[in-house]
Amino acid sequence: MGVYAAMSGGGGAIGLLLGGILTSYVSWRWIFFVNVPIAAVVLFLTPRALNESQSSSGHLDVPGAITVTGGMLSLVYGLSNASSHSWGSTATIVSLVGAVVLLTTFGIIEQRSTEPLMPLTIFKNRNRSGSFAMMLCVGIALFSMFYFLTQYLQNILGWSPIRTGVGFLPMTAGIIVSAALASRYVGSLGIRIPLIIGPAAATIGMLWITRITVTSSYLDILGPLIVIALGMGFSFVPLTLAAVSGVEPNEAGLASALLNTMQQVGGALGLAVLATVAIDAAKSKYHSLNATTTLAKNVATTHGYTTAFFVAAGISFVGFVIAVSVIRAPTNVPESDGLQTAMTP
Repeated sequence: MGVYAAMSGGGGAIGLLLGGILTSYVSWRWIFFVNVPIAAVVLFLTPRALNESQSSSGHLDVPGAITVTGGMLSLVYGLSNASSHSWGSTATIVSLVGAVVLLTTFGIIEQRSTEPLMPLTIFKNRNRSGSFAMMLCVGIALFSMFYFLTQYLQNILGWSPIRTGVGFLPMTAGIIVSAALASRYVGSLGIRIPLIIGPAAATIGMLWITRITVTSSYLDILGPLIVIALGMGFSFVPLTLAAVSGVEPNEAGLASALLNTMQQVGGALGLAVLATVAIDAAKSKYHSLNATTTLAKNVATTHGYTTAFFVAAGISFVGFVIAVSVIRAPTNVPESDGLQTAMTP
């Protein structure tokens, strides 16, 4: 799990640097094209590196797949449209109502289907459900931090895309180191302590980064970045273990897929909501300054970013509360019991 988290962190670093290079020297459109050769390499290596799992008979839950995909698409679109237009616009209202209808229908389908896409029984385990909720919070906080801090570095401090990518390297290194530490000690400490430390550190880092101004330097950002990285690194490994531990063999893929989905959905929903928060806060601040200078605009924009960071800190704190109140695992286990005992709910 530590190596897995380290690869994720390393991939993030390469993506930030490559994205900066492509944006600066080629075109921003190439950040989408670069996925094509990566996918080709994965397709080539997969049958040569991975063994086929045991197959099972069954049918795809097509109605469930359609309703949940359509529901999430409608939800994200509605929230995104609210940030660019308004909460009262017809497109926003129709999309959000459609999301409620489709996701409610999905829940009904899953309850009645003989072969559901997502058996609701997977949520009966409190540790697993808690890990899903925590990963949703992590996705919101992490994606919003990347987005708004990138905007701040380039739009306020005037950094180039390449320099911005390099600026995030300490965070990537922090995630790799803390994930390795978490994987090393989770067997003896259990999952609860790292899951408390992780969100707590992320919350502190998010609150710290709300102190940035239009005159801040990179050193003012470096400290919060490292603290947030440590929090995220301590969270990823035990969250993954909590999600897949004790699950039935035929539902192991579902459990891990749901955890990944929570992170991605959290990022999409978080950006949609926090973008609205940032825009509204920036507009309010700009009007209160009663000035039309570039400095006033930058001050207002930075205020929008820091407001979004503050809300993200609150969401990270929700993850901390979930870790304290929901996750139940031994804080210490005998050495002979190993990971299995540490992961048992």
